Amino acid sequence: MNAIHVKYSTLFSLGIRQLYYANGIGPGYRISPETDMDILPTEATVNTLRRLDMIFKRTDRNAGFTLLANTIGKSGPNDVLRVAPGKGDRLSFFILFKKAASYHYNLLPMPMPANSLLYFSNEVGDGAAPRANLHLSTSANGVDGSVDLIKSAGPVYRYNHNTTIVPGKARVVHRSGAVLLPESLINENGKAALVFNLLSLPEGRCSLLVDGVTIEAFYYTGPLDGLKVAGVIDLSLADVLPANYRIVEPAKQLAPARPAFTISFPNRKTIWRYVVQMQSSSPLYLQMKDLNPADKIQFLNTLKIESNDPNVVFTRSAATDFSIVFESTQPIALQERYLASAVNDPLHINFNRYPGPGTPTVLRASLPYPSTDMINALNPNAVLSEIFLTI
Repeated sequence: MNAIHVKYSTLFSLGIRQLYYANGIGPGYRISPETDMDILPTEATVNTLRRLDMIFKRTDRNAGFTLLANTIGKSGPNDVLRVAPGKGDRLSFFILFKKAASYHYNLLPMPMPANSLLYFSNEVGDGAAPRANLHLSTSANGVDGSVDLIKSAGPVYRYNHNTTIVPGKARVVHRSGAVLLPESLINENGKAALVFNLLSLPEGRCSLLVDGVTIEAFYYTGPLDGLKVAGVIDLSLADVLPANYRIVEPAKQLAPARPAFTISFPNRKTIWRYVVQMQSSSPLYLQMKDLNPADKIQFLNTLKIESNDPNVVFTRSAATDFSIVFESTQPIALQERYLASAVNDPLHINFNRYPGPGTPTVLRASLPYPSTDMINALNPNAVLSEIFLTI
């Protein structure tokens, strides 16, 4: 009986980096990797993978995946695909954040704009990007939440236009070339309200055109059935892409050096604010309560929050009878583990008092680092990490 040999070769790999983590990928582990993001093929991509005889394989050690394809031999050094991708074939994957804190320690808009997704593509057009580290974000420096965004839409897409629209002049064009006319067009008071039913389309990038002019681009996610999608990876299989970002070569061949795509999330920097709260029985409060204003200021000047890192400096920003507020003089990058920059030791932060020259009295040692479960983004230009202490 003859054996049937089937070979699956790597088509490309993709990894996600999060600079918040000490290992640059995800939470530290002892037994098996843990990731705080999930990557799922879209429904249309699952069908494409079946048709092209490809396999999606998660690789938690780089928080990403590898895609394998059935190959039937070689042409010189190149593997040859058994099934050639068709014109316009693409592979798309949803990114899901497992925890809300991912929006905090990764440098992303706070809050994320409504009805929007992070959008990553191998059509970024960076000819200098190395084949072994191809960024899918617009910038080689990593994800920029103000740039790497696209509007998202479910089965019903609505758009309000600031002028009236002649019937037949508005349409949604899917990247595949499919065209939809609006299900509803209402012109009123010099403006137009458009409603499109997108259920007949596969997931993918679309454009709204009015009078042949692109008004906006958006990504149709299809029905998500409760999935909270944070982003989408949209990869073209076209053999005319720039050589470094190209997945499939002409004549359905694969170059020996397969593309390795990367999505890198910079970690957020925040102003650290320590709020020292005193009760009426607090020794610190009792020492200050009967001081005149001048003496109270002198007493407050003896109180400092200090660290073993010369770059992590705090100054008093406010004080009341029952609280004292200290803020870092510059934003500090949020990290899984904090080390002092001058030495490879953990970052230590103490609340000290200097009653006189010399060694301070430590009022509270080893102050906690800020939690990533909550940040104060009321001022987007100065995002705060607040730590409350009771003395």
